[in-house]
Amino acid sequence: MDRAGAIAEIEWYRNLLDRRLRDWGRHLKREARERLLSKIERVQECDNLQFKQYDEGYYIGQLDEDGLRHGYGIYYWTNGDFWYGRYCDGYRQGYGALFKVDKKIFYGKWIGDKKVD
Repeated sequence: MDRAGAIAEIEWYRNLLDRRLRDWGRHLKREARERLLSKIERVQECDNLQFKQYDEGYYIGQLDEDGLRHGYGIYYWTNGDFWYGRYCDGYRQGYGALFKVDKKIFYGKWIGDKKVD
């Protein structure tokens, strides 16, 4: 997938995120909803977007020299869940959001693939 294709895919996720926040995120404060939408734009602004396929889904975002997810990115699981935010050495790290098919939203700080707050 080239950069234009990756940006188009991210725009699709931004629209999906906007719909899910309207439908599921009514309990979130306006500032939190705006922060979530702005984070996905950071992924779109990255110069070195890459696409990587996995058995359980795919990733669009930044990779390090070893091919690990590193920097901003979006991970989409085949069951419909998706995450976007920062990665470090292949793990969710820093602030991001996990959207589950069962309409749960997990937003906050992550360390080593685990939510800490």
